[in-house]
Amino acid sequence: LTRITIPDSVISIGSNAFVTNAEKASYATLFTKLAFPKLKSIGNNAFFGSTYVTEINLPAIETIGEMAFGSCQRLVTVKLSASYTTIANATFYYCVNLKDFDFSHIERIESMAFLTYASPQISMASNFPPTYNFPLAMPLMSLANDVM
Repeated sequence: LTRITIPDSVISIGSNAFVTNAEKASYATLFTKLAFPKLKSIGNNAFFGSTYVTEINLPAIETIGEMAFGSCQRLVTVKLSASYTTIANATFYYCVNLKDFDFSHIERIESMAFLTYASPQISMASNFPPTYNFPLAMPLMSLANDVM
């Protein structure tokens, strides 16, 4: 499958719902874009290993579980709701190509949220708190502020 339609009545995707098993091919790995206009929550590991996902658009999201998008290695763009304020542990673990992420509404970034072994640059919105502390959260090689 390359496309799946989830009705607007679905407001939650549970843990491990579309997780990819490294030993088996999974339909989740073929998705390139995830857009759920009414979705409020995503469980732990829900899309872990979906290596073909390049874009995520979740305009109503309130909570995303740990490692929900971990190892989505082609992920470039993430658009989230303004009510989403906490990035859970390892949510975007090993998303080595992540470049477009608006931090303007983020209040808390938990441990290893963006842990990667590459050196991506993530653009931060101009109102991102300049003194924000990243305790173990973002061992990235660099962060770029696109409004300097």
